[in-house]
Amino acid sequence: MIKYILENQALKIAVRSKGAELTSIFNKNNNLEYLWQADPTYWNRHAPVLFPIVGKLKNDAYSYAGKEYAMSQHGFARDLEFSVVQDTKDTLRFQLEDQPQTHPKFPFKFSLEISYYLESSSVGVGYKVKNIDSQDIYFSIGAHPAFNCPLTEEEKFEDYSLFFEVTENSKRHLLSDGLFTGKEEPIPFQGKELPLSYRYFEKDAIVMKHFNSDSILLKSRSSGLGVRVSFEGFPFLGIWTKRKGAPFLCIEPWCGLADSQNSTGEISEKEGIQKLKPGEEFNKKYKIEIL
Repeated sequence: MIKYILENQALKIAVRSKGAELTSIFNKNNNLEYLWQADPTYWNRHAPVLFPIVGKLKNDAYSYAGKEYAMSQHGFARDLEFSVVQDTKDTLRFQLEDQPQTHPKFPFKFSLEISYYLESSSVGVGYKVKNIDSQDIYFSIGAHPAFNCPLTEEEKFEDYSLFFEVTENSKRHLLSDGLFTGKEEPIPFQGKELPLSYRYFEKDAIVMKHFNSDSILLKSRSSGLGVRVSFEGFPFLGIWTKRKGAPFLCIEPWCGLADSQNSTGEISEKEGIQKLKPGEEFNKKYKIEIL
């Protein structure tokens, strides 16, 4: 595992080759670390890439072409070594291709590229999936960045709010043991704002399947510090923290979802699944802006 650094006048970021995972976003202007530092007391990851599934599978397995394949939550990419294919002044690009150890879990030939680039006080993240197989491939991909919340010792989690780009009335889709139950609950928006409370996460993540905003601002109501995540084109969104007292919040744009309790298990029928024909590419990007 190798750690790679990008920096400009405003930011210094670190990305490790294992999982092509972003591990640090350091703001040079105020000397604050914005990314969760993987304290195992709460959660031992920073910003894993979720591929080739997002969330959990029913019975931790799926079917394709009459055969069953086992895969654990969020897939395998986050735990594999990526090769670096670009390391320049302002861009890092990592690549993972199928290999013998992935075939028992995912019987497709693919190329996955994860890119990071700096623009002033923002970090851009790009995903590219290419089908290099002779058959259609099915996959999901998603982001899972965790941000320090609070950002300073003088503040607490409840001093922060989520500010959506536009007024939302979306409901949350409830999970039980990682699977969707089919039940929904209102989200207590106050216009565009959702003041944070640990009680929202007693029922696992807040998952939104229908929303109008292309960005969310996580911001302290006292200090004004925060981070904006922009995710145009991502159809699903997760918001999560581990448990009461966990000093971080994840804002997760997804192209894919966990299974429901009544899922058939057939990957081609999976809600939110992405499909690529031979030779086709999938491209998505999101941005993290430091305030």
